[in-house]
Amino acid sequence: MRRLVIITLILVLAPAAQGAFATSADDILHQLVCSTNDMTAEVLMRQYVTAKSVEIYSVQSVLEQQRNIKDIRPTITYLAKPADSNDPINPRFIEKGGLLREAFAFLNANNPLITRFNSRNGNGDKAYSPYPYGLPYLWAGKNIKGDQLRVVFIPEYSGESKEYKFGRAYLEGFDCSGYVSHIYKTLTGRKDFIPGISQMLSRRHQHVSVSGSPRYFYESLQIGDLFVCSDREGGSSNHVLMYIGTLSDYGYTAELVPSLARYLTYPLVIHCSSNNFQRAWFSRYIALNQIAKRKNVRDVWPPCGGVMVSLIGVPYAAATKVEPLYNNSRDVYSFDLEGYELTIYPLYEKKEYAVYRP
Repeated sequence: MRRLVIITLILVLAPAAQGAFATSADDILHQLVCSTNDMTAEVLMRQYVTAKSVEIYSVQSVLEQQRNIKDIRPTITYLAKPADSNDPINPRFIEKGGLLREAFAFLNANNPLITRFNSRNGNGDKAYSPYPYGLPYLWAGKNIKGDQLRVVFIPEYSGESKEYKFGRAYLEGFDCSGYVSHIYKTLTGRKDFIPGISQMLSRRHQHVSVSGSPRYFYESLQIGDLFVCSDREGGSSNHVLMYIGTLSDYGYTAELVPSLARYLTYPLVIHCSSNNFQRAWFSRYIALNQIAKRKNVRDVWPPCGGVMVSLIGVPYAAATKVEPLYNNSRDVYSFDLEGYELTIYPLYEKKEYAVYRP
């Protein structure tokens, strides 16, 4: 039986920088996009998150978040452009809005898909993430409080493994199944609503048939369907990803994203997994906050990734960027989506996969 010794630290929100506030979150966001000064951008980002919180949550909820969230952000390299207020309302978002809001609550706060979802969800509740970097990946991570940014240290583990090492501390987060299970548990109130990955692979009566080009998978898929896969080469390695629509659903066109013009209807999925950009963000976060020193532990190990969005079925040759994963285990192929690194998930390299409908 695994034994985790967990120490929790709730970081306190730094006071908002002084200065004149714009009248709305969108106004601030526009200033952010145009800003070329890093210090100004940091001030504007803090104002944006505060303004967005006021628009979405009650004042009491915002004050609660300010007591529990550390407002330290990575160097701003991208920001979602303000969505067109005339964007058509997407009926799929209205139907599955609650599911998407829960999923997006763990993405990095300024992710362009959150902005576009909010602009196309009609009068539905808006998505909001209190996590500047997104939620970290933590192997076997199953249970967190989604309204607070917590840093959890795990200084002991019952045995050595590739996931945990003695003497190291780790940031709190989800693993892939913990993330998906949390979404559905929040919406249904049932802890066991989503079975294990092996069970999902074996329950063929709940599988969705998809065949042919991934360009047409959307005709069979529903938001919330789960791609589950297993790669048993060299030991079992399972993964689960949730379908969230297509780039077209979020208003992307060939003119907006020319490099993705042929893949606008390919499956877009959200999942908790390894990537380089979140590892870099959290490495900076750990260093800036001197977390190891403050908690008197030898070191705090940065997570291998976190909650992220990927495309399925896109050929690697189409990617505009390729680089080795931080541990050199494989190459990572990606596109630039309004500054966000949209990766290609290697589903077809897996030994077994299926689409499971909860």
